[in-house]
Amino acid sequence: MKSIIRSFLKRKFSSTIIIISLFVAFVSTFLIAGFVINEYSVDSYHSKKENIYRLLSDDPWEEGHTFPHITKAAPEFIKNSFPEVVDYVQWNKNGYEKLEANNTTFFKDFKIYETGASFFDIFSFKLIEGEQSAVFLDRNNIVLSEETALRIFGSSNVLGEPITIKHRNETKNYLVSGVVETPKNRSHLYFDMLTSIEGKEFRGCNAYLLLRENTSAADFEKKLQNHKAEIPFFRNDTNVNYYLENLMSIYMSKELKTKITIFVIIAVLILFVAFFNYFNLISTQIFERENEVKIKRIIGGSYANIVRSLAAEFSILILGSTLLGFLGIKLFLPVFNAINQSALVFADFMQPKVLGYIFLVVIFVFILSYLATFLYVKKQSRSGASKLKKATSFPVVSTFQFAVSTVLIICTLFIIKQIKYVHSKDIGLNRDIVEMRLPPLNNDKSLVLKELLLENPSIDKVSICSASPVREGAMVLYSFEENGEKKEYSPLYFSGDHEYINTLGISLLDGQDFYPSATQNSKKCLVNQAMIQYLNLKDPIGKTLPGSKNEIVGIVSDFHWNSLENKIPPSMIAYSNSGSNVLVKINPELYQAGLKHVQESWNKTIPDFPFDYWTIGDWFNKKHAKYDLMVRFITFFCFIAIFLSIIGLIARSIITINYKRKEIGIRKVNGARISEVLFMLNKKFMVWVAIAYFTAVPIAWFAMNKWLENFAYKTKLSWWIFALSGLLALGIALLTVSWQSWKAASRNPVEALRYE
Repeated sequence: MKSIIRSFLKRKFSSTIIIISLFVAFVSTFLIAGFVINEYSVDSYHSKKENIYRLLSDDPWEEGHTFPHITKAAPEFIKNSFPEVVDYVQWNKNGYEKLEANNTTFFKDFKIYETGASFFDIFSFKLIEGEQSAVFLDRNNIVLSEETALRIFGSSNVLGEPITIKHRNETKNYLVSGVVETPKNRSHLYFDMLTSIEGKEFRGCNAYLLLRENTSAADFEKKLQNHKAEIPFFRNDTNVNYYLENLMSIYMSKELKTKITIFVIIAVLILFVAFFNYFNLISTQIFERENEVKIKRIIGGSYANIVRSLAAEFSILILGSTLLGFLGIKLFLPVFNAINQSALVFADFMQPKVLGYIFLVVIFVFILSYLATFLYVKKQSRSGASKLKKATSFPVVSTFQFAVSTVLIICTLFIIKQIKYVHSKDIGLNRDIVEMRLPPLNNDKSLVLKELLLENPSIDKVSICSASPVREGAMVLYSFEENGEKKEYSPLYFSGDHEYINTLGISLLDGQDFYPSATQNSKKCLVNQAMIQYLNLKDPIGKTLPGSKNEIVGIVSDFHWNSLENKIPPSMIAYSNSGSNVLVKINPELYQAGLKHVQESWNKTIPDFPFDYWTIGDWFNKKHAKYDLMVRFITFFCFIAIFLSIIGLIARSIITINYKRKEIGIRKVNGARISEVLFMLNKKFMVWVAIAYFTAVPIAWFAMNKWLENFAYKTKLSWWIFALSGLLALGIALLTVSWQSWKAASRNPVEALRYE
């Protein structure tokens, strides 16, 4: 141990770089691994998970898509008709405006769902209060999560406690019949409260089937397709295909898989950048101990003993970095959660799967170092110092590191450019419009609120509507005949009063807007440009919209209702002078005063409900929040990769300069200027940085080109980003190497030659 400590102190610079590189890489990859494994563990604790499937069907409104919204009658029919199904349960969100319990009023604070009595038979949620067979015996029973019980009542022993829920014009009184223990792992079925499902026969909701053991899901799915005409659907004249989605696949959406893939790639790249630093430096340490190795060989030391001795030192470095990595997880976990918007805790990293991953990474690094040590010791004995010096220069290593950093720089800049494009693009709507949703209990007060709002000069326009386009839209199905052929299409349907398009800032291109009088707007509609193009309508003003009874009175410009990933669909706007949403256009010069008036008007009109609002821009940006998160995540780890590359380059440049210190001294004695010495020392590094850049560009171009395919509306792959990235990479390398080179070039040559 003393010899190991002496060796560390003698080579403290390279040992410190090794520890820092491995520490940063271990913390980064361990955090990402913990997140990925945690995501894949969602719903894994359900004991019957292999046999639980969510029922999907073709989406009748959007060709080529499936959706989980199934009629209530469908799963019951399937259970009664097919012996492969043991049981089923339904799952539906239960909307509400106000909840009263324990002398406290709550507004939309909880996630309440409706389900059936078989819920606890199919899923492994454990009741800590109440009997499983009795929690839904009565329609007025309600089940709480443990967290919700503690939040409302301060205790989980709350059986029989009353809860009142108000929704629309209906008030329901419930009694608590059970409390569910907080599960150790997450589930996509997250809830605060459960009530018994009820409603009309063809009401839609999610449905889960429990299949018998050893039932082939693929074969049963084919069986459902063969009997699709018999299975109830929303429309009796429509047959759709049914599909089975395993419980473990529900949470793992395509979007999440893409995110995880990006995270894993980043983790692997960081690990390899750090490992190359480590690999480069231990090879250098072995070279520096050439005489020590030769002496040990002369006095009879075997390759195995020498390798074991050196490997022991490197193992201490690896072990120390690993232990520091666990400390780093605890320290940097809040930062990681903030960047990733996750809620991981340190205990999540103590799971067997995460610890298994950490063990494999450490063993992988250890085995590679052992092999590298053995090969270099053997090579050193045979090849001599000059050949080994050449072998340990490892230009490929530095090239790889800077190629990785350059790829990440280019990708980060392009993602930022696309997100900036998203936030600045003209979406055909005024992003500053304020939107409020009235509680269903107060829908009749929308006109009163509108009149009160318009009393203040800071308010330019007010519109009453079903909702703004970016908040929600309905899809309608129209069918018509053309040249004897039946055709169907599903446009988006919006509705609002005569101020709707003016308030939102939608341009009227042709025809006229709605009249102020409701009677004049009966069966009238506006359509967007996409609708005209889709139906190939000629002179549409005054004609009936195909398949409907609505007369087209105006054509409006296209506007975005969804994210920029999707093309603007055919859309129509129908007239309606009632609705639950109020849109407010505030004078930009009086915005704060106007917003204050909006709040005061709300409090006067609807004092029983707290004021809540959002803007059109808020809703639109929310649709792209996942990309904002990606920018933060990739930018953060891009800096980590660059940091690792820099410290690797510093180490490499110092080692190279040490090898050339006598050459530098001789050149300076013979009259070489500092600039000439700098050029001599830097030129090779710059060549490899250039090679790294030209290697990175096609990789980054391909990656960004594929990523931008996700967007129907996107920025361009600008040449200046590639150029800027190259300059950044070159600048980083120059600053890193030149500082060390300048110190070496400006040193007194006598220091290098005094012993010659």
